[in-house]
Parts: sequence; structure tokens; C-alpha cells
Amino acid sequence: MLAVSLSCQAQFGGNQTGGDLSGYTSKKDIDYVGDGHIGHKLDIYYPNDGKATHNVIIHIYGSAWGSNNSKGSADLGTVGKAALEAGYIFVTPNHRTYNDALYPAQINDIKAVVRYLRGNAATLKIDASFIAISGFSSGGHLASLMGVTRNVKSTYTVGSATMDIEGTLGAYTSYSSWVDAVCDWSGPVDCRYKTCGNPINMSPENDMVGGCSKDQCPDKHALLGANTFIDASDAPVMVVHGSSDNIVPQCEGEMFYNNLKKAGVDCEYFPTTGGHGVDAAHTGDMITFFNRIRKSVESDTTHSADTTHTTPTPVPATPQTPYNGKAQKLPGKVEMENYDLGGEGVGYHDTDSQNQGGKYREDGVDVVTAGNGYAIGYTAKGEWLEYTLDADSAGIYEWAASVSSGVASSGFKLYIDSVAITNDVAIPQTGNNSWDTYQTVTGKTPALTAGAHVLRVEITGDNGNMDYISFSLVPSHSTGVASVAAITGKASTGEYELYTPAGIKIGQVTTVAGENPITKLRGWSGRTGIYVLRGPNGYSRLVILKGKN
Repeated sequence: MLAVSLSCQAQFGGNQTGGDLSGYTSKKDIDYVGDGHIGHKLDIYYPNDGKATHNVIIHIYGSAWGSNNSKGSADLGTVGKAALEAGYIFVTPNHRTYNDALYPAQINDIKAVVRYLRGNAATLKIDASFIAISGFSSGGHLASLMGVTRNVKSTYTVGSATMDIEGTLGAYTSYSSWVDAVCDWSGPVDCRYKTCGNPINMSPENDMVGGCSKDQCPDKHALLGANTFIDASDAPVMVVHGSSDNIVPQCEGEMFYNNLKKAGVDCEYFPTTGGHGVDAAHTGDMITFFNRIRKSVESDTTHSADTTHTTPTPVPATPQTPYNGKAQKLPGKVEMENYDLGGEGVGYHDTDSQNQGGKYREDGVDVVTAGNGYAIGYTAKGEWLEYTLDADSAGIYEWAASVSSGVASSGFKLYIDSVAITNDVAIPQTGNNSWDTYQTVTGKTPALTAGAHVLRVEITGDNGNMDYISFSLVPSHSTGVASVAAITGKASTGEYELYTPAGIKIGQVTTVAGENPITKLRGWSGRTGIYVLRGPNGYSRLVILKGKN
């Protein structure tokens, strides 16, 4: 498990550096809970302005929730320096990992930090009238949770899961964990929606809730997601996220910002072109944001961090469900305008919030007329749509997509159950700056099981129209299982593809007339086990491979 934690810290935690704050007075390794755990230590740095007290900025390091002792590298030279130069006390806490304790232990720790600071304000020379919190990567997730759960005083329930978000750690439980403002740097604020982009292929959020995925325990993942708790009483939030972030997709932060804005929360969004990290160019914007909120807090005579606040009504994530309530049948035609319900980041991802075609549905997907029906249009690279399918029969399906384009750069890619089943498919230019003429492009799926599947259509080239994709079952000419050694006969020229029984393509071989594809495949693969072999004419059969011998 240690290796996993270190890997998560290095990858999901992103590019995080320390910094030299030795020129500032500090207090190190303060035990904010009193239990001696390394994950319950914090450091405090003081400005050099000689004032008796100061407001506070807390900053939480990134580690994919996998490090319990990274406070010494918590962006000291960027966020820390900006905070101290602006006259704020700078606090960097550790927190427990998912190996130490499962969620909500991590948010319990950070709430205990704030209570400790308030309970020791006089000794620590803190002006607790304004406490802001910042965080990078997984630290941004925890900072964001602090902002949207500042009204949650104890337990919170979603479906079958109930968690104590506040916790009872430490000796200062009579004090408030209220924070006044938040800055989120590249945070995985709600990993349920990370497939809105292209996240890193790892899921530490599953480890946070005991090793189960969002599909296996959706209610626990809902309680881990910041979007679940959003309401109008939340702390003001600033979101900074880069379009080149290949760890946590920018759209996750953008979605969080949009949800906050819809709820009436004071929020600002700084989309950058950077990657996964704290963008030093925007630390000044963070200070400006915090100063603005601090000024509004100072003028608010009703503000009190120790006031008892009501728990907001939960805003549950909209689940992904089939359009019109029924999965689309295979064999059958999947109309592109009938993508799943759930909204942005769930049933679809679109680069803007307007339906530029103005037809059929009232959300961000661009729907246009196509003959007597509709198609999706005005497409942009990176957009996608999902469709819940119900296959009547197991087997390989031939698909045929009706498409058009007035340019030569359009394309798409198909996935089933998150596994790519095509490479990039070019949409032919069917007109000169005209999209009225449709053509059909075709291909085949891997072997599918009967029952539920999810089709994703990802746009890989701009400005293509897609009307529908039809699926027809390819007749099977083979029954039973044959041993490699028993297979004889010659094959025609063509490509033969090898799939796992789950339908994942693992390779292919090309034969010329007279070659036996099984013999050639056996020499190529070196694999053992049962596989599905599909020929160029749609012929398929189960085969047993026994390695290269």
C-alpha cells in the first residue's frame, strides 16, 4: 500500500514545490488534535509587518489523499509567499491518508484545524474574523469541501450512506470550523464527473471510500463530491484550472464553478492554459479575491463564525438515465439527438452551454435538422455524448453511422463501456461548406454480452454532423470451442482480429491467400486462454490459445 500512496502523490498530486520561508517567524509541528499522529501536525508562518494579529490563509497540499506528511512542500514559495506578503498568517496542515482512515477522516481533519486555530487564537495571535482556505489538487478538493459544507454541523445522508462530515476530533469542538472563502487550484472536486475530459488513469477516490467505484457505491461517492453540498449559503469560491491539465480535467473545475454560480454563490473562475499545478501568475488574483471577501465580511454586522447554521438541503447529482426512460435497443437505430439525461458532464460534454442549432432539446448540445428529423451539429473536438443501450443478443454488431460535413477535418470515435472500439473515424466531406448531404461510414463492434451497455460518441474533429448510428447483429457461423491444434483449413487474404470474451481487442494478424490465421496468430500472441477470433467477412469463433508451443 505504501507504493500506491507514493505513486498517487507523485502523479495525481502534480507538480508541487516547497519554497524557502526561513525569513519568516514560524511554529512547526503543532499537534492540532493532540493524539501524536503525524497526519495531525501543522505549521504556522507569520508576516514580518509587526502587527499584533492577522487573518489566516490555510493551504492544503496535493497528494491524491495519499500522503500524511507533506505540509513542508505545500506550495510555500507560491501560495505561502503571496499570503505572507499580503499580511496573512499562513498555515499548512497535514491530514490523514485513506490508508490511515477512510473518508470522511480527511475533511474531519481539516475542520479540526480550523477549530484549533479559533480555540487558540489569542496564543497564536490570530484574528479569527476572517479565515480563508486554499488547496492544490486533492488539497483543492478538501478546501472546496470546507467551503460547501461550512453549514453542515454533523451527519449528512445521501441514499443509503450517512457520514459525519464535521467530526469530533480534538479539544476544541465547541468552536466553529466555518471558513470565509476558498481558492481551488486544479482540484478533483467531484471525481464522479472526471470523464468530462481525459483524466489520468487512476482512481484514488475509490480508495477513499473503501475501494468501491462510483457505480458500486454511488452514495458514498456523492458524499465525497463537492457538488453534492452546494447551496446559496456556501463560502465564496475562486477556481483556477488549466486546459493542459492531464491529471484532473479542466472541465471538472468549470462544472463546479457553474454549479456554484447557478446556486447564487459568489465565485470567480480563472481558466488557464497551464497544467496540473498552482499557477504562480494567479496568486495575486487569489489575494485580491480573498481581500474582497474579507472586506465584505468586515462590513457584515450579522457575520459570526460561531453562529449555529442550518444544514442545507442536499443538491444531489443528477443521475445518468436513458432519454425517454428506456435504453436504446440493439439491434436498432440510435438517434444521436436522444443522448442520455443527466446534463453536462454526465450525459454529454459540450464546449459551450448553448444549443446553437436551437432544435429538439434545451441544454448545451447543438441539435440541428436533418431531413425530417434531427442530428447533432456544430461539433467541436473533445465533446462527447453517451447513450444507454440494451443488447438483445450477445455477439458482434455491425454499426453504420449517418454523417455529413462541409469540411475535411471532421471525425469521431466510439467507446462501449469506456473501452474504445474504433480508432478515430474520419467523416467524409459530403459538401463544400454544406452539411445537407449525409453518407454512411461503417465498422464492427467487438463481441458484446447481452444486456446493458453504454455507448460514448467522442468528437475527434470539428464541425461534423451525426444523424444516427444503426447496429445490426453479425450472424455467427461458429458454435462451440475449438482447440488451436485441431483447427485446419486455409483462409483468404485479410485481417483477423483477436478479442477477449469481454470484447476487448488485443491484436490482429494479416494473412495472404493460403495462410492459416490460427497458426500465424499462435506464433504472434504467446497467449493462453479462450478468445474470440473474427475474420474479414464477419466470421467469428471461440478459440483456445496455448501459447507459442
